[in-house]
Amino acid sequence: MRFPRNTQFDEQFASIPDIAWYPYVGEHFESVPRRVMVFAHNIPVHTEHYDERKSQWKSKTYWADCIEEYTYCRGTWTEAFRFFLKAACGLRGNYDASSDALITNRVDAFVRSIAYLNFIQDLVKSPGSLANADASQVSISRRVNRRIVSILGITHCICWGVQVFRHVIAMDGFRVISRESLPLQGFSVAVVEDDRGRQMRVLRIFHPSMPKFRPYSVETQRVIADFLK
Repeated sequence: MRFPRNTQFDEQFASIPDIAWYPYVGEHFESVPRRVMVFAHNIPVHTEHYDERKSQWKSKTYWADCIEEYTYCRGTWTEAFRFFLKAACGLRGNYDASSDALITNRVDAFVRSIAYLNFIQDLVKSPGSLANADASQVSISRRVNRRIVSILGITHCICWGVQVFRHVIAMDGFRVISRESLPLQGFSVAVVEDDRGRQMRVLRIFHPSMPKFRPYSVETQRVIADFLK
C-alpha cells in the first residue's frame, strides 16, 4: 500500500456522534511542523442512486482508504483532487505513478503529511454534479468536523470553495480573529481561535474542479505554498 493510513486517531473518531466517515490521515502527519486538514466539499448523488451508494460507502474508512486511487488514477472522479495536488506540489504538468521519481516523491511526501476529508458528512442528493447540502447536513457536519480538527490539532486548514470556508470559520467554539481576501480572485485567508486560545489558519481556494483554480499557475501555487510555510 502506497499510503498506509495513520489509524491511531480512529478510537477518538469513533466516539464522535453522527460521524459518517473518518478523514484520511497520512502516516507522516505528526512528523511535520504544521498539521494540515484539506476539506473538499461534498459528494453529490442522484436521488435514485442514493440508497445504493449509501450502502456501498457505509464503511467509515471507505474514502480514507481510497487516497491512492484519488492520487494516481486518471479519471473524472479524481480530477479535482489531482488538480489540487498539482498546485500544492508545484507541478508544471500532468503526472502518474510512472512519472519521474522527483515528481512522485514530491506528491507522495505531501499526501503522507496531510489529513483529507469531504466536509459534508453525508451524500447529497442532486440531479447533477453540483449540490448543496441541506441545513441539517450542514449542522451535523460542522459539529463532527469541529471535533475532528480538535482531535487532530489542526493548525492549517485548506477549504475547497467559499461554502466550505464559511462552514469552517463558523464552527462552534471558533471566533474569527482576522479575515481578508487575497489579490488572487477566489482566494482568501482567515485566522480562527478556540476558547483555549489555540489558533488555526484557514485558506479558501477556488474549488480545484473550476477553471479559475488554474493548478499550474505560479499565482495559485504561490498562494498555497505561502500559506503552508
